[in-house]
Amino acid sequence: MARPQKRGMDYFPMDVNTNHTLDYLRMRFGLVGFGAVIRLWQRIYAENGYYMEADEDALGFFAEENRLNPEELDQIITFAVRQGIFDEQLYEEEGILTSYEIQERYFSAVGRRSRVEADSRYFLLPAEECGGNLCLDGVFVNRNTAETDVPACNNPQTKENNTKVNQIIQNQTIQDQTTQ
Repeated sequence: MARPQKRGMDYFPMDVNTNHTLDYLRMRFGLVGFGAVIRLWQRIYAENGYYMEADEDALGFFAEENRLNPEELDQIITFAVRQGIFDEQLYEEEGILTSYEIQERYFSAVGRRSRVEADSRYFLLPAEECGGNLCLDGVFVNRNTAETDVPACNNPQTKENNTKVNQIIQNQTIQDQTTQ
């Protein structure tokens, strides 16, 4: 039986030097606000990979799980949305927490997967920059029909064969030079 396709990630990269928007958030809400955003990112990357539903139930559970006051969490998220940490339009219209940067980081990290599912309603990146494994609403985007579904890998057998071929060519060249 085939292994089920993983949606999220086990870890995500984070710059050690934060940008000004996170600094403003930390100045306004202290380490509680900073920690809340980091925990939101963890939830986003772990579950759906590039977004999180931000409805009342999900945020209420998140607040309880992280021992946050729901009103304070709402203030932190509102501030983060205004600062551009999360996309304002998707938050207002769809109740989704995501951003261009979150998606860029996610789709870059999962670029070697053979298939990466995405919902076009929440997708912010230019699809042509995401490679042939992007599947928007069940349809591959930018997939060359000649491509296979086998992901690129460093196959040692192929590498070994190439090395042997190169050695044979070099030996042949040396023999040709010595006979002349």
